[in-house]
Amino acid sequence: MYWPSAVLGAVFLLGSHAPVSGDAGLTNGYSAHLAPSQAARPAICFAPETPLSYMERMARTYGGNRRWHSQVGGGEKFQLASEARWQTTATADGPLLLGDPTVLTWSYSLDGTPLASVVGEPPRVSELRSWLDSRYGGFADWHPLFVQAFERWSERTGLTFRYEPADDGAALPGTAGVLAQRGDIRFGGHPIDGNGGILAFGFFPVEGGDAIFDTGDLFFSSATSLQFSNILGHEIGHAVGLDHVCPRDRTKLMEPRVSTEFDGPQHDDLLGSHRAYGDRFEPNDGPLTATILELDASSTATFEASLDDGSDLDLLRFEAGPGVVAKVTLSPLGSTYLEGPQLASGGCSAGSSFDSSALINLRLELLAGDSLLLVAAVDASPAGFVETLSGVDLGAGGRFYLRIFGASANAAQLYRVRVELTPNPATGSCSPSATALCLNGDRFRVEARWRTLLGQAGEGHPARLTDETGTFWFFDPDNVELIVKVLGGCSVNGHFWLFAGGLTNVEVELTVTDTETATQRRYRNPLSTAFQPILDTTAFATCP
Repeated sequence: MYWPSAVLGAVFLLGSHAPVSGDAGLTNGYSAHLAPSQAARPAICFAPETPLSYMERMARTYGGNRRWHSQVGGGEKFQLASEARWQTTATADGPLLLGDPTVLTWSYSLDGTPLASVVGEPPRVSELRSWLDSRYGGFADWHPLFVQAFERWSERTGLTFRYEPADDGAALPGTAGVLAQRGDIRFGGHPIDGNGGILAFGFFPVEGGDAIFDTGDLFFSSATSLQFSNILGHEIGHAVGLDHVCPRDRTKLMEPRVSTEFDGPQHDDLLGSHRAYGDRFEPNDGPLTATILELDASSTATFEASLDDGSDLDLLRFEAGPGVVAKVTLSPLGSTYLEGPQLASGGCSAGSSFDSSALINLRLELLAGDSLLLVAAVDASPAGFVETLSGVDLGAGGRFYLRIFGASANAAQLYRVRVELTPNPATGSCSPSATALCLNGDRFRVEARWRTLLGQAGEGHPARLTDETGTFWFFDPDNVELIVKVLGGCSVNGHFWLFAGGLTNVEVELTVTDTETATQRRYRNPLSTAFQPILDTTAFATCP
């Protein structure tokens, strides 16, 4: 999964190149500078052949203290600590909180920018730009690699990255970003320990979010553009507060070893960034900021986003004409996979089974108009399962909203919503079925849905008694649960009347549709409550 900041010697294992043979193979005076730096503690990136004893010593001497939160909801849900994300930036004085969308600027340090001793190397000056020129060509050749790496994060998260062309040469790391002076995230480079050993190190938001490359390491001479882009993307992950994740199975960008089997952040990486910064549609929790879905009478729209925790909610807006039926499917996104921390030694844990589809129990409501009147709702399934609203008649049409929210949880849940609008095939008459009761000259269609305390749910099965009256059973044909009657009161008060009674205490949603006008009424009996009689003498003002 995802791991918070202030890490202990994070180890980033890259493609193979010249091995290091013990500490003696490390050059540039590295072994002579072993006093702990008083500066920020970095996430250190090692080559694969680096001796474990050397990695452990560097982690112990120069790494920070790994922190994480666990035991949320009875299981290990490793979350970003609140201090792991950016709280102030060059564009926002803050305080920015977990789930807040955030704009970060980034820049290249000028060659000659002072670089402090961080992992025991002598203090030097940055030579990043000239090094990139020598390895990849001019600015027009290597700048797009950086832009691409940032875009891979911004196009799927609540992070927005803006290139800051100015950089005033302020010391690295840890100098705060200032508009038109330097970026929030800055890149530098200088020789660190020769070939092998340390390839790069980066910092977390509380430590400035900067990254330094080893310009003396020949690995970068043979790195492909995808390798370099994913290395950059990995460092950006650290810069926004993500730590390394294990095991190394080439499925996540924040694993200690780079992979070229994908481009940019993957599901687990996005889960961590969504917890910290939300999705790219934020804020969309009110009618004025709701995300707009483009739909017509016979179309489908699919939308993917997330709840950054159990208190978050998303509002989606769409328009519909008269005589339209809606089907809405809300699906949690995720799977079960192994995840775990990087060990204090610099190695990788085997991880434990983690189900990212069941972090928040998702709920769905369909609302009408800007006053958000409830039309239909569903919360029939436990966390990790799909919720569906089927056959919802939108009546005369208008503006509608979908509200997506969930049970309280200190976690982020990715999800997908699918909205399908179709013309109402039943307008004009009712056709009896295994779940539809037709009454009063087959004009009114009556349907019932039920849900038990244990989470079981289903459709009621009708039996017609007279032209105006019928029953429903839920569990057994011999066990009647509900009786419904539709009467024509047009000569009395100009309305059709709806009466219903129940012999149950399960949750019941009764839907009655006038098929001639597509007008619909819904009635709900709460869970664990004896069914309350319905005596609605103004149910349908649709006479004659």
